[in-house]
Amino acid sequence: MKIAHLSQYFQPKIGYNDLYLPLKQQETGHEVCVITSDRYMPNTRFFGNVMAERIVGTGTFREEGILTYRLPCLLEIKNVGLLVRGIKKALSMSKPDVVHCHDVISTNLIAVAFHKKSLDYAFVADSITGTFHPDKARKMAYLFYKYSLFPYIANKVDKFIAITDGAQRWLSEEIGVATRRIELIPLGADMNLFVRNIARRKGIRQALGLSDDAVLIVYSGKIIPEKELEVLVQAVSSLPLDLKRKVHMLLVGNGRESYTERISKLADRQGLSNKLHLHPAVHRIQLPDYYSSADIAIWPGTPSNSIIEAMSTELPIIIAKYQSSEQEAQDTSSLFSYQYDTSNLLEYNNGLRFSRGSFEQLAKCIEKLAEDEKLRRNMGLEGRRLVEEKLNWNEISKKTLELYKRILSSHRSDPADIA
Repeated sequence: MKIAHLSQYFQPKIGYNDLYLPLKQQETGHEVCVITSDRYMPNTRFFGNVMAERIVGTGTFREEGILTYRLPCLLEIKNVGLLVRGIKKALSMSKPDVVHCHDVISTNLIAVAFHKKSLDYAFVADSITGTFHPDKARKMAYLFYKYSLFPYIANKVDKFIAITDGAQRWLSEEIGVATRRIELIPLGADMNLFVRNIARRKGIRQALGLSDDAVLIVYSGKIIPEKELEVLVQAVSSLPLDLKRKVHMLLVGNGRESYTERISKLADRQGLSNKLHLHPAVHRIQLPDYYSSADIAIWPGTPSNSIIEAMSTELPIIIAKYQSSEQEAQDTSSLFSYQYDTSNLLEYNNGLRFSRGSFEQLAKCIEKLAEDEKLRRNMGLEGRRLVEEKLNWNEISKKTLELYKRILSSHRSDPADIA
């Protein structure tokens, strides 16, 4: 099977589904390529030195062993998206049986939809979010796309992919995709890369000056307000004194300087300056070492695929529980608030949840795990088992390929006929 993956910003150094799906599909003998822009996303500062140069250039490359067409950017609007030139030429050269687009909110899908019949391929589009909160500037662009462009695109798409029930609800309730046209396929982790490394654990903990009985909490990702890291600092501050002496926090990532400074100042005020360790973002190949150094992984705000990668390294997780969409809509007065359902990440009782924003509840979760090493170990092993059985890129690639095959065996001319 020939498969083309279309991505606005292809960034193999940090991983994600638009890297791992092509990799795994290629490993199983399929002919795969990626069609993308000549650049990384605007906020490369979030990734530090991992992606120092934003403009990659145009041409044909081999990136992580994958044939990659990098096309010139015609138009880019910060925090909205971009439009590239040359999609038809790249599709004509690659002659795909399937085109898999990695963002349903992208004007580049117009070209894929327009040339579908003449170039004769199946068309799949995925939604990798379960929440969508456009600001005032993006809202106008989104509404134009939703009402003017998306109906034409949706009519050409054979199947949509949602990563969670929340993402499925968003596709159905917000932009009107029939539920029967949505396939639920989660994100995953590279279970061969993200493994526990005891030797690296010892080395990093020594570098941080941690004693053997110290309990290290790790967070990785962007250091931005949506991640609500101040809730984590407040939770640790409210722990019983004897436990607070043992608990440390390691934040791996880059972000807005003003927000990082806010977190540091909060830690200082709470007497936790020696408990908060800030580390720049690292290449995905190095990230398992930092997970291995920790005892608990916590994401107090918006979720991230990094949660699954931490699970793969045998860490128990603590994640935020979102409000129902009705409650959240009332709180934010936004028509774009949908529940991000992360319940599938705790299917094997491999962690704990707390109500988003409640540092008191988060503190209780931390206390429960920090005081019980056996519970941490058992939950960590269950998280690894969940990754091995369901949330790994091998399994997810298999499910995606099965979806392609079902589409190709159906009448591609009428997406509504595909169950």
